[in-house]
Order: sequence, then structure tokens, then C-alpha cells
Amino acid sequence: MKQIYVFCPYGLITGGPDALHQLVYYINKKKSIAHIVYTDITKRNKPIPKPYQVYVKDYLLLSDVVDDEENIIIVPETRSFYLNNYHKAGLYVWWLSVNNNTNTGFIDKIKKAFGKIFSKNSIKKVFSFYYTPLRIKEFLKNKAYDFTNENPAITHLCASDYALSYVLSKTKNKVLSFVEPISLFFLKKGEYLGGERKKVILYNPKKNPKFYKKILKNKEELIFKPLIGYKQEELLSLYRSSVLYIDFGSFPGQERIPKEAVLNGCLILTGKEGASFYHKDVPIPEEDKIQATNENFDLIYKRIRYLLNNYDKEIVSFSEYRNMVKTTEDKFSESIDEILFGDKN
Repeated sequence: MKQIYVFCPYGLITGGPDALHQLVYYINKKKSIAHIVYTDITKRNKPIPKPYQVYVKDYLLLSDVVDDEENIIIVPETRSFYLNNYHKAGLYVWWLSVNNNTNTGFIDKIKKAFGKIFSKNSIKKVFSFYYTPLRIKEFLKNKAYDFTNENPAITHLCASDYALSYVLSKTKNKVLSFVEPISLFFLKKGEYLGGERKKVILYNPKKNPKFYKKILKNKEELIFKPLIGYKQEELLSLYRSSVLYIDFGSFPGQERIPKEAVLNGCLILTGKEGASFYHKDVPIPEEDKIQATNENFDLIYKRIRYLLNNYDKEIVSFSEYRNMVKTTEDKFSESIDEILFGDKN
């Protein structure tokens, strides 16, 4: 019987692993043949991280994967090297982020390593034996995907128009769009445009922190609220009571927070990096995309103040973005049928 294995690093609570667990969930809604495979642990002695328990009830290890012609193996771009070990199964690389492939040089790895070592959670992770030899090995093996010598049997799946454009420019292999929906929690809550809105500007301080530091330094009367350390229920409340979400990050993919925010009635202001440059990925008015440069500070402040003071007028301008978020789940389900099950109907 056909089995679909979705490879994922264990314990990371970010958009990428969430998407990988989601994929297993949506496949199993159709046929119970998909499994999440944790690549950096060797024993089934760890619990599924709480945010992903809504998607999966169990998991497999690399030793459980069967390389058979009927089976399918799907890996994120950060774990593409694992596909070298399989020669019979259908092989797929899912591009959840483009930047993971362009920031894998030696210097980038050193910066990333130092960032992890000196992070607030580093000591906790050291003493909890999070940094296992297998995890360190994975970190060192993660290199830029080699398009020049790639296996022609690999199919590329792209979670953004940005990724689609990038991969198409690099490969002769099959390339397909494959965009996952936002988290199940927010989908079930649905669209929300009501309620009283405070003139609060939400932002993710992990994205382009140096630029945000400069913005906040000259914030004057503006009220900024960093989205960090909140549970999903708390985030929902903030989305539904705030006017604006800004994001001047690198947008390695479509990014989930702006999609969650816009579905819950926030106006959106972004830069023009990565996926935010592509209208299909972030379909908002062009005047609400401003390059994150020092020269554009005045323009950014001016647009922020305008949006804060014209919510009722501008909310209709984000209907295209909201509709995209609302319809992605159905489109993702259709893509699973067509790509993984061969159903063209």
C-alpha cells in the first residue's frame, strides 16, 4: 500500500515544520497513508510538540522509511540531502523558504550558529540535550541545493510565487505550485472584520530587528506592539483589536503572520523583499509596499499614520489578500489530489 513520508526536524516551532505537519494532516483526511518523519531523533521517546498534536498523533523515524516505487518522500529544502539515500520512491523537495537555500555558505552558518549559541534558550537546550550529534550533523550537512547535479527524478514543490520563480530559473526538473494554508486554529476561527480597533501597530521583532529598532526610535506618538511570546488565542485577540500589522522582513516565503493578521481585519504594510515583492504572494495595494531603507523612513511613517487614521476606508483594499487566505485550504487540497494522488478531476 502506498505510503507518503514527510521529513521534518523535531522540536522546531516555526512556520516550516507547521506546514510539514499540516501536509500530513490534509493527506490523511483523504487517505490514511501519510507520516511525519522526524529526521534528527533515533528513538520514539519524545512527545509530538504540542502545536502539532492537532495534525498528527504519532510519528516515524528515518529507520522506518521504506524505499519502494509506490511510496513518496517529501522533504523541505533544508533536508534535501536525505533524498540521496533513496532510489525507488517518488522524490519531492518542498520549497517553504528560498532564503534557506541562499544563506547556507560558511559565513552564514557561523552567524547562525552564534545566534543559536547566544540565544535565550541556548542554555536550556544544552542541558536538555537538544543539540544531539544527529542534529549537529544535519546542521553541517545543510548546503545549498545543487541544481547542476540534481537527480532528474526529483519534483520541486513551491510554497510561494517567489519560490516558484526562483526554482524555475534554476532547474529543468518538474516544478509545481504547492502553497499550504495558515494554521488550523486560525482557519477555524474564520474571517473577522468587526469590533473596535485600537490604533496599534503590530510587528514581528525577529524580522529585520535592526530596521525596527530605527523605526521605534523615532516613533513619537505611535504605539507599536511586538508579537513575541504570545499564544495563538492571544495573537487572535491582538489581530482582532488592532488596526495595522507591518512587516519589513525578508519574506523567504509567503509568511504566516501577515496572512493571519489580514484575515482578522488588520491592514498590512510591508517592504519589498522576497515574497513580499510578488503580488500573488502578498496581494495588497502597491502603495502599501515600501522598500525598507533609511531613505524611506518618512514615507513609511506617513503611510503608517494614513492607515491608522483611515481604517474604514482602506479595509476594502485588502479583500483580495483575505480571499487568498480563505481559499488556500481548498486549493491545497486540490493540489494534493493532483500531485500526490494523480487525480486531475
